[in-house]
Amino acid sequence: MRSLLTICFTIAVACWLATPAQGQILSLSRDEMIELTKLNPYERFPDGRPKVSDALLERVAKLSIEEA
Repeated sequence: MRSLLTICFTIAVACWLATPAQGQILSLSRDEMIELTKLNPYERFPDGRPKVSDALLERVAKLSIEEA
């Protein structure tokens, strides 16, 4: 019985600790976006996101996930 309580407690603590973890950054500042995409050859939107040409987007749209 004691080992069952230990296992349940361990699982409960693991779930509690994992809850606040976030897998993705939801927003970046303009400066952070520019820093992360500093090799971008295109102009940018006002918030720092790179503008990509329509021709490049059309080429990428034809690729599979593996090819991209």
